Amino acid sequence: MKPDDPVLRSHIKDLLFRPGLTPHLRIYSWLSASVALYQNNLTRSFIELAFDEQIPVIKVKEIILQNYLFCGFPNAIEGLIVLNRVLHDRGLKDDNFKEDRDAQKIIQDGLNLCQKVYGKTYEKLIRNMEHVSSDISNWMVKEGYGKVLSRPILTPLERELSVISALAVLQRERQLISHIRGAVHVGATYEEIYEIISGLTVTVSQELVNITLGYLDKTLK
Repeated sequence: MKPDDPVLRSHIKDLLFRPGLTPHLRIYSWLSASVALYQNNLTRSFIELAFDEQIPVIKVKEIILQNYLFCGFPNAIEGLIVLNRVLHDRGLKDDNFKEDRDAQKIIQDGLNLCQKVYGKTYEKLIRNMEHVSSDISNWMVKEGYGKVLSRPILTPLERELSVISALAVLQRERQLISHIRGAVHVGATYEEIYEIISGLTVTVSQELVNITLGYLDKTLK
């Protein structure tokens, strides 16, 4: 659906304040999904909605930035271009995170967060990644969980629910299931994850949402 579709606008309005999730979490989810799908018009609509709901620029930017880990630099760059256009049109100032951690602190933060997200399966994850590629194993901790996901702009819960949204619309089943478990490890309930996934009908078909809800039930029930 197009962002100017009155049916879509009505659907977004109905979902935004539905009990079960905060409006901010829903917007993070939709923005993450639209960036993953490379749908710039939808991305703009959700950025506009984020600012209408008083979400700070730096948080909106972080949702877009972290997506490079899950759908690549091209999608993240396009999302940032859309963000910059909205900032210009609204007369808003950009806001950037100022990194003050040294390299060792970044790695340690990455280890701590990765262990929290994966829980008892952390050691197995590392073994599996080492088997696939020692480079990807190191980058996952240092680059993914250290440099990006442990930045104190969003909470681990906000990040994991947004990651689920991106992976769901891309149907990356293996990673999606891992991050469903990860969301639980950082405090998400089944009901919150259900709401995140079911709300993705503003970006993808009900059929795809139903498939993803099947993964959720297979993972947590």
